[in-house]
Amino acid sequence: TCSYSGGWVGNVIALITCGEISRSFLGWPGSFYTWGGIALLWGVLYFFFGKESPSEHPSIPLDEKEYIEVSLGVTETSE
Repeated sequence: TCSYSGGWVGNVIALITCGEISRSFLGWPGSFYTWGGIALLWGVLYFFFGKESPSEHPSIPLDEKEYIEVSLGVTETSE
């Protein structure tokens, strides 16, 4: 599915661009700094915008939340 293809697409993009990044003024360490920075940015965005479950997400419509939770077999837990 589309959500699982991100890792594969990311690898393809990284392989294509690492050569050019290495040839730039950054040199070969620039590839690690560039992709490490992108991964760090992704992690920060995921930390602030990611949710534990669809029921906690503010912009998903109620009927879609119910559909997702029923299809995944999610049950409410009390903490």
